[in-house]
Amino acid sequence: CRAQGFAISSDKAEEGPGTLVKKQVAIGTKLLIGIGALLMMLIVLSAGTMYSIGSIETALNTSAATGTKMEISAEITSQLHMLRANARGMMMYAAIKDPSRMNAEADMLNQRASALTQLLADIKPLLVSGRGRQLVDIMQEQLPRLMQVEKEMRELCEAGKTDEAMAAMRDRAVAASDAILKALAELKVLQRGRVDQASADGATRASQARWITWAMALLALLTVAAVTRVITGLIRQLRGSTAQLNDGIAQIASAASQVATS
Repeated sequence: CRAQGFAISSDKAEEGPGTLVKKQVAIGTKLLIGIGALLMMLIVLSAGTMYSIGSIETALNTSAATGTKMEISAEITSQLHMLRANARGMMMYAAIKDPSRMNAEADMLNQRASALTQLLADIKPLLVSGRGRQLVDIMQEQLPRLMQVEKEMRELCEAGKTDEAMAAMRDRAVAASDAILKALAELKVLQRGRVDQASADGATRASQARWITWAMALLALLTVAAVTRVITGLIRQLRGSTAQLNDGIAQIASAASQVATS
């Protein structure tokens, strides 16, 4: 009996440690795989989220910049038309011999010119196309010419030479202001094109963000399912190992009891 008990214990001792070591290695590997999968999922989700946020931010910045340029263009148009109105007013008051109102119109004209100079300086850095900058260069080149003609017109009006002032306005001032308006009209066309492009890009990026979100959600579900399967397998292995340990303990106790009674 004692020999039989020791034989049983010896067999379990030989089978138990090797089997447990292999199972421990398998459990550790599976745990590492599960943790690695979770970390990878978090990295991919973070990268996808950052890409989506960056795309939307780019589209919003482009739209905001385009809106600012369109607002400045509208103000340039308004100031230029009022400048021409001030020039006509200056001519009219000079013709009816009203110097105070003529000077008031001339002063307003100079204020419009200063505002136009500042607006052109403000819009130029916002332009991204070479053609847009060229158009602003044309306007910046024509504006001083226009103001030089307006200065000559004022001097002629003050000297009572209204006919010569009107000829200067007709021949040179109108040509300069028309050149500015022509360049401004083309610039507005370019800006409308940019608005349409920005809208299309925004829609594309929004669609990409939605697809990325769905892909990340699917990846998260697959990862969770895989990790759940790994954990379930680990639980089964742990239960099996526990049962084997209990059986080994029971057999060792039985063998010890047999040895003690033999």
